[in-house]
Amino acid sequence: MKISIALASYNGARFIGEQLRSFADQSLPPDELVICDDGSTDETARIVADFAATAPFAVHFHANPERLGYARNFEKAILLCRGDIVFLSDQDDVWFPEKLARVAALLESDPSAQVVVNDQILTDAELNHSGITKLGNLRRLGTGSDGLIEGCCTAFRRRWAQLLLPIPAAADDQIRRRLQSHDRWINELAMLLAVRRVIDAPLQYFRRYGTNTTDWIVSEPREVGVGDLVSARLKSAPVDGWTDRVGVLQIYQDWLFANAAALGVAGITGAARALAELARERRSLEARIRLVQTPLHRRLPMIARLLAEGGYGYFYGWKSAVRDVVRSA
Repeated sequence: MKISIALASYNGARFIGEQLRSFADQSLPPDELVICDDGSTDETARIVADFAATAPFAVHFHANPERLGYARNFEKAILLCRGDIVFLSDQDDVWFPEKLARVAALLESDPSAQVVVNDQILTDAELNHSGITKLGNLRRLGTGSDGLIEGCCTAFRRRWAQLLLPIPAAADDQIRRRLQSHDRWINELAMLLAVRRVIDAPLQYFRRYGTNTTDWIVSEPREVGVGDLVSARLKSAPVDGWTDRVGVLQIYQDWLFANAAALGVAGITGAARALAELARERRSLEARIRLVQTPLHRRLPMIARLLAEGGYGYFYGWKSAVRDVVRSA
């Protein structure tokens, strides 16, 4: 299968050269690299041009005439790719030489898989690290691999992108507010439809520094645990965030209703199951919104019921139930 890498750049001169070199060092080289630049004013374009002059594969650089923003710029790069497999790349990470080969082998061996994600080692700006991985941090918090949705560790069949993209215009406000993105859209729909696979092994460095787009606690290059989660969220209930999530679920539901037939033609038959899962998550979100706005003496039976029904599985399990007991209404 032919391999494309889709990279969205914006003022990436500080690190992009290292990332490009890691593409050239792959044991299984890509067939093309597609870069969409969203108005860089630094040396990004020159660095890419210098790399393209000697790269062992085709490099296509597209300068956007106007700013598209993070998600829509990636979307453009993806849709310009012509490979059978598309790998998403940030401009500031470094991939291990076996990354393309490991992911491609999994997709070749599992025809039902549409999306693959891999673990990554968290580093500082200079790639210093202690071997802490993103999946390791997620599992310490009890969320597991469902929280691993960064585009930089995501690859998928091009036919999956052709089904999913562009993201509906109804999600534009969610994209603007960073509630929705290209990588979340690609990964969450794949999980809902049971067509995503996970490689536990880290296949890249995930560079963390002051201006990263992703700032979730589990992305910090240190071992995090329940204490970090409690200190960050114990005193307040993120009701606004849960309400926003309900809106995201509605977009997924609308898309699945509209595209169930197309998914079936592509051999993906899990739309009904996915819709049922969306309904369960929505009920749990709405129940927790009501719960945390209820006085404590009336809240305890609601917490017990939500816990028994498995509703806390969409949060942090029993840890979220404990927080609902102790936080103020």
